[in-house]
Amino acid sequence: MDQDGVRFRLLRDNDVPPTNPFDLAYWFGLQDTSGNLAARTQLPDGPISFDFLVKVKQGKGCEHPVFTGSFASGPLGDHFVYLSRCRGGPWKMASGSIA
Repeated sequence: MDQDGVRFRLLRDNDVPPTNPFDLAYWFGLQDTSGNLAARTQLPDGPISFDFLVKVKQGKGCEHPVFTGSFASGPLGDHFVYLSRCRGGPWKMASGSIA
């Protein structure tokens, strides 16, 4: 852990959704709390890599830490990281470019 939080690398073997019965066009990625997709890296051996930071702070009246930041989705005390696929689009990437 560094002073800013905990750095994560999430790997996925491909960007194919588990189900897509109608073969619809989609964009796939790590979604931030504003609904934007984060930049991803295609690794030389094939997997897709998402590198991101989750901030950590002491919870009020709680013995467990609280995770915050752009990629800590969900209600306080029950945060999660959200991999999303978007039909239609385009969604903006975290870099500001269009997915």
